[in-house]
Amino acid sequence: LVDADLVLASGLRLEAYLDRLVTSAGPRGRVVRVGDMVPLVLPVPGERAGAGDPHWWHSIGNVIFATDVVRSELARLRPGSAAAFSRNAADYRRRLEALRSWAEAEVARLPAGRRQLVTSHDAFGYLAHDFGFTVHPVNGLSTESEADARHLAGLVDFIRAEKVGAVFVESSANPRLVRNLLEETGARLGGTLYADGLGPAGSGAEDYVSMYRHNIGAIVGALSAP
Repeated sequence: LVDADLVLASGLRLEAYLDRLVTSAGPRGRVVRVGDMVPLVLPVPGERAGAGDPHWWHSIGNVIFATDVVRSELARLRPGSAAAFSRNAADYRRRLEALRSWAEAEVARLPAGRRQLVTSHDAFGYLAHDFGFTVHPVNGLSTESEADARHLAGLVDFIRAEKVGAVFVESSANPRLVRNLLEETGARLGGTLYADGLGPAGSGAEDYVSMYRHNIGAIVGALSAP
């Protein structure tokens, strides 16, 4: 932080430690909280006014916007390389637009009535917003939050009543509660989703595009199965 010319942060309060580090380290460079600038920020029910869901990267449109934010910041720091940054950003935007077109086509295979997404925690609001899903999380926005018994009982009733075929666990979440749901409802495990970051080497989700393709593929594949 002290030596960096530029510090890029996800923003939207996700890095709760950042303000303290900035205050103590006093970085010479600019600190940019990219998530605070993206066009789509979903409100968090029950939170103070202005609080936003920090998982903004699950909207491809937000990542397209963030690409231009990063391009602009890099060009400001290294104006001699601005043309190269612009070419790279344009290439990445084309990849993201292709990803969005692919995701739209994949989700279109799934009837609207099957777009019920039961997940470990509430991390996929932006994906749901963009593609017409309804998210039913076991826990809240944080992987460390705990679901109460009434909420879990209601979720069991919902899965049974709506005949939701699959439940998903995130790579960063404790799978215990999801296992209990599977036992109570007879639903199958839809697979592992990457909610809070990329996958490790060999996971097929090591970069943003492959992570998003993995998540959409897992969701559509599991929820479209008989």
